[in-house]
Amino acid sequence: MKRSLGFVKKNKPPAWKVQFCNRRASFRRTGRIDWISYYNCISNRSLGQASAGGRRTAR
Repeated sequence: MKRSLGFVKKNKPPAWKVQFCNRRASFRRTGRIDWISYYNCISNRSLGQASAGGRRTAR
């Protein structure tokens, strides 16, 4: 946990990446966070923000 939080504090990733990794690392029923998965996600440089072109529109 300290390693993950230290990384976020030092590198200041964009808000979308923090939110994305929070969603991926949280357990749905208990609300707990898997900190190892969170750190792996937040420190992954190959993740990029999805383009808006892939979203479906309501008809």
